[in-house]
Amino acid sequence: RFPHVYSNKVVDFTSDRMIMESNRCILCKRCVEEIKTNDGHDVFSFVQRGVNTRVAIDYEQEPKLSDAEAEHAMNICPVGAILVKGKIQNEPFGERKYDKVGKDLKDIVEQDLKISKENNHLKRNENNKFIVATTSLAGCFGCHMSLLDIDTEILDVLEIVEFNKSPLTDIKEFSKRCNVGLIEGGCANSENIEVLKEFRKKCDILIAFGECAIMGGIPAMRNFVPLKECLEEAYVHGLTSEIGANVIPNHEDIPKLLNNVYPCNEIVTIDYFIPGCPPNANHIWKVVKNILLNEEYSITHEEFKYD
Repeated sequence: RFPHVYSNKVVDFTSDRMIMESNRCILCKRCVEEIKTNDGHDVFSFVQRGVNTRVAIDYEQEPKLSDAEAEHAMNICPVGAILVKGKIQNEPFGERKYDKVGKDLKDIVEQDLKISKENNHLKRNENNKFIVATTSLAGCFGCHMSLLDIDTEILDVLEIVEFNKSPLTDIKEFSKRCNVGLIEGGCANSENIEVLKEFRKKCDILIAFGECAIMGGIPAMRNFVPLKECLEEAYVHGLTSEIGANVIPNHEDIPKLLNNVYPCNEIVTIDYFIPGCPPNANHIWKVVKNILLNEEYSITHEEFKYD
């Protein structure tokens, strides 16, 4: 309902070696401050003002950079706005091992895609019901609470749905293959990763619902702070920490925190997304029933607007 303030900017292909994608740029100033020629001249600078501000390349100074310096300029950009032609990375920057496609994960992804193509013919179980599983990863559990906000209509859902592994049933392990898996929350630790991979293997269709599952949500705010500082603030320097008790919990039974909080689609293939914080209960179940019964349900504006 609000006008789009930031105008679409032109992608600059003028340089023989570099591309500047200003629509990605967040004006962090890293390239402006750090990238200079050997004789001290700036290669990048801010031009224009206000919402039209963008980073421009000095076409006379840019050729003075070595290939290694040009790639360094690309690598320090946190949003991929600076690209070196022919040197675009195949993998995300940083130590994000769960994003890298190894042999085992590649096989899983190919299997996921095969399942996705076949999911138009979901089969009911011997009780003429579809099997649904749910889980909550790094989130507040609000999306699961929203699942129950359909009140007595849950009885209508139970006419066609049988819940398997889920906090709603307190079933801890999968006892059968499921038609649909509903995922709340992002991936913040090693346990989240393993649970999500298990859901991908045991469910024909995966649905990420809620902002945490789709984009990391509130837990991902810690991505801007090094993990070491987060732990020290929570356990050493926090207001509730005991004086002299400089202990950060570290036991083999405690899941290891990842350097960042990741949305689910960066770990496994996700088939459908339901946005919201939390999504409206009627919206969630209309989507699920649409997928299970292969029928279209009208969704009102109030069910999916979040402004």
